[in-house]
Amino acid sequence: MFRNGLFLGIDHLRRYTPGDTPWLRDVQITKDFINHLDDRKPFFGLLFYDAAHGYSLPENSTPHFQPSWTALDVLKLTPNASSVEVHNLYRSALYNIDGLIGNVLTHLKNRKLLDNTIVIITADHGQEFNDNKKNYWGHGSNFSRTQLQVPLVIHWPGKDKQQVLAKTLHYDISATLLKEFLHAQGKTDNYSSGHSLFEPIPNSEWMVATAYGECIAFISRDIIKVFYLDGTTETLNPHLDPISSGKTPPSLGALMASLTDYVKPSIDKAAVN
Repeated sequence: MFRNGLFLGIDHLRRYTPGDTPWLRDVQITKDFINHLDDRKPFFGLLFYDAAHGYSLPENSTPHFQPSWTALDVLKLTPNASSVEVHNLYRSALYNIDGLIGNVLTHLKNRKLLDNTIVIITADHGQEFNDNKKNYWGHGSNFSRTQLQVPLVIHWPGKDKQQVLAKTLHYDISATLLKEFLHAQGKTDNYSSGHSLFEPIPNSEWMVATAYGECIAFISRDIIKVFYLDGTTETLNPHLDPISSGKTPPSLGALMASLTDYVKPSIDKAAVN
């Protein structure tokens, strides 16, 4: 996923981390990053921890949170199944990942690098445990808050502590780095879909999300409007109940029109060729 997108064109990129389980691979990338640190050179590191995806724990360990399953069994994830045990297994995987992140932060601090290093801790998606009682488990299957909302913690030397309560997107991370670290000039609208987190966050009524290129969703506080590639649409409330679509809200119509204008040149060019 990353090598075909974010890191496309970068030579000598390692594509595999040794380890028989997600947990062992998480341990390995932590060791590799710490060993890679060089006090004399600038560095960048992306540590993509995978144990939570696989509900993976150290071999023969007891889950930290109880009661808990000892391993994931998707056949037990039925509409009326209890979510407590599988949720605690997931929480235990995250608990162990927290320990690995703690090791990284400790090494940065001990080597006097933490005061000169930006650290961003977040996730690529949320995780659902049948929260909306629609038999959705995991992620990538709907646009509810449980599958979209993620934590975001940023350590930025020289910046005052603050808590951002406004709605933010992952786009804002790249915009913040471009504006505040790389000192990109001009308005962030000129080079990013996001906004700097150190500036007032626009009060946007709608946000846009996609799922593996199969559909696009426009999401507000009360409505989830999904457009599929086959031309069908779906209008849901935040708990995924179908609702009458009615007329398209003017604000959503304006947003959709702006996206159409954005892709129009590519479509026209393709038609000409």
